[in-house]
Amino acid sequence: MSKLRTLINKIANTAPGIMLRNSLGWKGKVYIEMPLNYSISDLFFWCCDDNWRTRFDLMNLPSILFPQKNLEDVVTILFYNQKGEELIRKKIVIPPLQCHVVLVEQIVGENAGFGTMAFFHETNQSKESEEPFSCITEHGFVAYRRPSDGTSLWSYVHGSAFVLAKPPGIDKPQTVRRSISQSLTYRPQVVMADCNQFDLIYINPIAEKQQIVVRGLNRSGEEVESIKRIIPARGAERISFDNENRAIYRIENDSSIYNWRPIIKKYYESHFDVFHG
Repeated sequence: MSKLRTLINKIANTAPGIMLRNSLGWKGKVYIEMPLNYSISDLFFWCCDDNWRTRFDLMNLPSILFPQKNLEDVVTILFYNQKGEELIRKKIVIPPLQCHVVLVEQIVGENAGFGTMAFFHETNQSKESEEPFSCITEHGFVAYRRPSDGTSLWSYVHGSAFVLAKPPGIDKPQTVRRSISQSLTYRPQVVMADCNQFDLIYINPIAEKQQIVVRGLNRSGEEVESIKRIIPARGAERISFDNENRAIYRIENDSSIYNWRPIIKKYYESHFDVFHG
């Protein structure tokens, strides 16, 4: 019996087996395991226009993992537009145990619109270090500011989920997420009825275009508004809601992506708030 179970487990964890599990909704596997020498990154939302500025604070992660080795961090930054098309690729070198501030409008332009970005950490001396015990992963904080607010303060929100992996020395990243062939509902645990307007921002983490249905619900759980969008791979969608009458109390979304959390921006009279739902 144990030999049969071992055989079943081996088959279930092959590529066809995982595809079958995901299609049946039985013990689905949403992440693709990558070798430990790959660099992993979330996809982060950026926005640069008349109203918004975006920044990202990069740390030299290899030198934090191996402080005795005095490692430089070679970071590859990929910017994608709203449609998931690559806009700009940039490399920077961060000295050991230092940080680097990325002001996105200085790279993509002040009126470039919005899209996604990823950060991959590597070091030229990594082959001299010990065998990797974990992938170097960028799961940090992206910050937003509205110049019209008249303040130099930034509002930060952390990454949501691993999306892309870059093999060492290879420029083309790979997707690490899978979809599941069934409808999944995600309900952010937050009340939306305390502001006149809010935005929901969705980033497609899989390698194919994905449909999402977003519903606004009242206090009784009844549907007030429903919006359907198709988001390209590595692309982003920003959905704005006018909630001046406070009719929308909660929101939910349906898709075939596990745990598809939106970035939520809530707008108040004197400020905005940004967080994950």
